[in-house]
Amino acid sequence: MRRAAATARRLSPRAEDDRRLATILRLMLRPDRDDVARLARGGKRVPVYAELLADLETPTSAYWKLAHDRARSFLLESVTGGESLARWSFIGVPSDAQPGESGRRARFLRTRGRAGLLDGEAIAVADEQTPLDVLRPLVQDRGYARVEGLPPFTGGAVGMLSYDIVRFFERLPNMTVDDLECDDVAMLLCETIVAFDHARNRILVISHADDQPGSYDHAAEEIASIVERLRAPLPPLPQHRGEAQSFTSNMSRDAYEEAVRRTIELIRAGDGVQMVISQRFSAPFHAHPLTLYRALRSLNPSPYMYLLRFGEYDVVGASPEILVTLKDRRVRVRPIAGTRPRGATEEEDEQLEHELLADEK
Repeated sequence: MRRAAATARRLSPRAEDDRRLATILRLMLRPDRDDVARLARGGKRVPVYAELLADLETPTSAYWKLAHDRARSFLLESVTGGESLARWSFIGVPSDAQPGESGRRARFLRTRGRAGLLDGEAIAVADEQTPLDVLRPLVQDRGYARVEGLPPFTGGAVGMLSYDIVRFFERLPNMTVDDLECDDVAMLLCETIVAFDHARNRILVISHADDQPGSYDHAAEEIASIVERLRAPLPPLPQHRGEAQSFTSNMSRDAYEEAVRRTIELIRAGDGVQMVISQRFSAPFHAHPLTLYRALRSLNPSPYMYLLRFGEYDVVGASPEILVTLKDRRVRVRPIAGTRPRGATEEEDEQLEHELLADEK
């Protein structure tokens, strides 16, 4: 009886369409249809958005509402910091809907070596190409119009570039063993995202439209679909009560100490541009990646936290620093590793210098 009742309560496709239309009519979409037609001249993509209050929602709860039943998604969250560092958090789930074959847009890219997948179809990275050459036309095929009041990111590619992708750009010895067989590039391409504005306590649901027939209506439907999921009750959170696991390193203590000695020799010989000695610690993990993310968020809240789900594997992490940013055609690099804060006076600078020189590390 319960199963039959649940089935009876399920909305028919027509009822779902009517509900979606009602949601669209209640939303105040900006810019309006006429403004989008004007801004989209020349083939530009124009952000279209609806604004909601964020007082009863968090980025984590919103992410779970939108992504709990999806294989691929991302959460980029700013947990600590001032307005310039921690104003925005972003959520994205690649859409299953498409605005018609002429407007079809890629949703997922993976490459490893010279092979890759674009929305599940095999592709190749040509000998004269790098993986970024494959990615570039997917995100630069059309320009994006600017709309006042929106975050610096309104949609596009979010994902991962592997550490060893540098070998496509620099001639380096290739002595490492690729035992993890990770992708060189894994990118989620999202035309519709959710942005949390922590400074103004609001949620922006953003999609994109252009000058093609039906494009504005498609963006409105995408936004309405997201709004409906945000207004729904929170699905049950993943539960996992497992035993604590032991971590293992990929090298012995003797091997690590030998690597340190060898690095010191190379530094003294002047034969090094940048050297990083690292270990990889591994342990079995059977819980949902959101469980790991929430634990990391609690133990190590950071200005830059991320949960990336690529279908076959997930990436979870936290960082206190920006590696590199590009804004208004200016590149900014802000590394923290290997640096010390500056003192307010010359005496404080000298004290910090002595502490750094006396540090055993």
